[in-house]
Amino acid sequence: MMTEESEINKEKKDEKDKDDKNEPFEITPDMIIWKAMYLPDPLVRAVWELGFQNPTAIQLACLPTAIKGRKDVVGAAETGSGKTLAFGIPILTGILKDKEFELKKQKQNEKESDDSDESNDQSHTSNKKKCIEKKGTVAAEEDSDDSEEMGQMEDFGGGIGRVRVFDIVELGNQKAKIVKGQKKLRALIITPTRELAVQIEKHLKAIAKYTDISICLVIGGMAAPKQERLLSRGPDIVIGTPGRLWEMIESGNSHLSQINDIRYLALDETDRLLEKGHFAEVRTLLEHINKDETKKRWRQNFVFSATLTLAHDLPNRLGNLKSKKKKEAMKLDKLLTLVGVRPKAKIVDLTTEVRSLKPASLSEMKLYSATVEDKDYYLYYFLRHNPGRTLVFCNSINNVRRLASVFTLLETNPLPLHAQMHQKQRLKHLERFSSQDNALLIATDVAARGLDIPYVQHVVHFQVPRTSENYVHRSGRTARASREGTSLILIEPEEATTYRKLCSTLKKDKNDLPDYDVDMRIFAAIKQRVNLAKAIESLEHRTKRERSDKSWMKQMAEEADLLISESDEDSDSGGTAQSHSQLLTELKNKRKELSTLLARPLKRSANRKSTLYKEKCTVQCQVIIPKSLKAVKLVRFQYSTQNSGWKALETILKLT
Repeated sequence: MMTEESEINKEKKDEKDKDDKNEPFEITPDMIIWKAMYLPDPLVRAVWELGFQNPTAIQLACLPTAIKGRKDVVGAAETGSGKTLAFGIPILTGILKDKEFELKKQKQNEKESDDSDESNDQSHTSNKKKCIEKKGTVAAEEDSDDSEEMGQMEDFGGGIGRVRVFDIVELGNQKAKIVKGQKKLRALIITPTRELAVQIEKHLKAIAKYTDISICLVIGGMAAPKQERLLSRGPDIVIGTPGRLWEMIESGNSHLSQINDIRYLALDETDRLLEKGHFAEVRTLLEHINKDETKKRWRQNFVFSATLTLAHDLPNRLGNLKSKKKKEAMKLDKLLTLVGVRPKAKIVDLTTEVRSLKPASLSEMKLYSATVEDKDYYLYYFLRHNPGRTLVFCNSINNVRRLASVFTLLETNPLPLHAQMHQKQRLKHLERFSSQDNALLIATDVAARGLDIPYVQHVVHFQVPRTSENYVHRSGRTARASREGTSLILIEPEEATTYRKLCSTLKKDKNDLPDYDVDMRIFAAIKQRVNLAKAIESLEHRTKRERSDKSWMKQMAEEADLLISESDEDSDSGGTAQSHSQLLTELKNKRKELSTLLARPLKRSANRKSTLYKEKCTVQCQVIIPKSLKAVKLVRFQYSTQNSGWKALETILKLT
């Protein structure tokens, strides 16, 4: 019943889409700027309905050259600047033109074949009249003509008895069959992450709403048989991640075996694709795409990234890279050669100054933490004082899991996101985060690139990113499309060196970022709640571990066909059961205490002065010296974030 209803709804939707495509549409003066970019009317209509009244800077620089001049484009611009449409619109426009040209050619060929058929019929009729005049040969001629006509009907009439012809193409370790007459694969878009591929597909489908261009998604984490079915329909554009694309090519997919014949190739977040772990598959894909030099010359290429000018050196196996300090021009040349970018490509770099990598509406701040544990306090403080949609980035999956469990107890409802989660769960968490006004997403760098989540007010770097590219892309999740946003980076003493390198690469002074102010009067209440949540999380982990150990013992005994007597269980687990019950009691009491604290507002400490967080903290140490001196040496040290180290301020000698 459900399948019938879904099929009926799908048919209704298809009919509605057809009606929308057939509706008359008139270009108004407000849309002239898009028309001046050489966009066809169906794309202008879709762009205008999506609310894009004016092209962005990267689109203004790329669209005329890519559409009118059909040049390859290498683009670098800040995050949230509209790079997806900068390469998506030229690809859609090119496919529409190709289809229009092929349709005209097909009609011309049909017309020529009809004319040739008419001339053949006329000559055949004249020959037949001549044959009738000859006596004794009339019957034989008619029989032969009838047999020829019957033979033609048997071969081509009504499509009966058609023969499917295959070309065998060798790709990887498999041989793929290309069915002659099947739909063409016209464009391939490669992205480093699944979420970015899903987002690009969503944008391009919205732009191609009034066209007959079909788009398919090929990414890991989703059912391969379903993707095979979608590919069997012959989509014009395939968007995918390197691993799943190469996996399906090696399995002998007939549609992807046309990868050598594509007319358009786009690489988004190129510097990420060239990092270790992704590069081997991308390189193999590019080698197959660039096999035929003739087809390579006719292909249009798009290479885009927000941090293209900060790209790392290529791996040593791709060239003799003895020097670590390579010029950006050499990096770019190697990249363009690998992709197969044609000469005289249009290079659009809107990040000539590294400072322009960040949006102008982004406010960046820093906060020094004396210890690793203090970061939890500062994060909770920030979340309580800055409501809204917040994205917290960590360097490791373990940190994401730990923070998610602790902040769940603190009732901030965090949504974790990392590479070890199932794809459906990842997409579900992204949807929930996008739909809630006050939401918290704790993620690894999986969420750092390309994701256009609307109205993200805050980004927190819980750990200092390992590379400057990651910092730029993380911060770029907020302050998108000229909206305001805040980026806060938490720095512990061990990360001071990494932070200095980050500032050096981005050509910033380490003191350029202003400090985030913390009201220390309520810090005691913050610490009390976070410490209690961490204690509960630790107790929960212990109880789970004990339960798993107990179930493991029983499972092993059952597999070995061993019976455990009640006396053995009592002797082995008598003390354990008692400790376990005490653990549960303690856990219950702490949960009750935390829920009571969370129900109260944060109170300011009366015994603390109204001071804000400062960069310097002072401790006093007692140094033991020989008793013969009859004195105690007290040394006061001060930790300075400016110098990233401890400094002895003064030495005091006290007589005993």
